[in-house]
Amino acid sequence: MSGELLGRQPFELLEDVALHEPLEGFRLVVREAQPEERQGREALPAGLHAGDARDADGDGQVDIEDNLPVLAYSQDKSRYWGAEFNFDTDLNKYFNLFFNADYVRAELTDLNLNLPRIPPAHAKFGVNYKIKGFNLRPEVELASAQTKLFPLERRTAGYGIFNVAANYTIGKAHLAHIFSVNAYNLSNKEYRNHLSFIKELAPEVGRGVKFSYTIRFF
Repeated sequence: MSGELLGRQPFELLEDVALHEPLEGFRLVVREAQPEERQGREALPAGLHAGDARDADGDGQVDIEDNLPVLAYSQDKSRYWGAEFNFDTDLNKYFNLFFNADYVRAELTDLNLNLPRIPPAHAKFGVNYKIKGFNLRPEVELASAQTKLFPLERRTAGYGIFNVAANYTIGKAHLAHIFSVNAYNLSNKEYRNHLSFIKELAPEVGRGVKFSYTIRFF
């Protein structure tokens, strides 16, 4: 059982009229691909898929269909690399401090091009407060601007948002009642997710509060 209050509605579903508007996106043309090959560690794959703007008629311009630039989806050598850092420590029996950060880069090695829809550098930090059955977790989430772009891809700005989650657990002999509240994007920041397919049309959800109740049997 749960309920949710939103300060700005998420664009999970677009109105029918919006689907007919010209969008800056890609119509994908799939070509036959070879099996992927990987060299060494999982973090350094080769033979991953990439896209090229198609020019089938040879006029020197990117082909357009239904007001969309056409992308020929093919295979080429690419390189992914990144780093992740996680820190978690107990300050005392009530407070816990945490910090997480990650960074990813991906590119076509032969063409020296950035791959599309790669997340920007991201970090999250905050504190956990616990006492008996109560838990409070305020946190700050940060992301940098994504400027390593594939051709025709749009830049997204960096952002910072503040979230607070809390829950209270009532334990019984064979079950537990859990009451939770999650308040997110409390500053009502308008920001866009670089991985979203509709980021040019819709920002991420604004200020919201979600309530939930869970019963667990054991």
